Amino acid sequence: MAKHTYGTGGFLLLYTGTTPVPSLIGLPTTVAWDRGERTEYALEGSVFMAGAALQWLRDGLQVLASAETSEAIAAEVSDVHGVYLVSAFVGLGAPH
Repeated sequence: MAKHTYGTGGFLLLYTGTTPVPSLIGLPTTVAWDRGERTEYALEGSVFMAGAALQWLRDGLQVLASAETSEAIAAEVSDVHGVYLVSAFVGLGAPH
């Protein structure tokens, strides 16, 4: 099971079960939930500026009318010529 949430950042939790699993690439092991009698774990990956980058494009640069329009604008691009924006202005999170 995996869960990805978007807000200011983007966070992916990958359920690993009742035993903490160390990541081979440096992701932190976190508590997924604790039901009192047992604790269950997940690995977590983070991009801290995922949603905030869209807000910056909308409010700061004013190149988007709304965050929702970003998908339609991105779909219009037929070739990015190898150029990508990684919205990691304050870091990618673990393990980078």
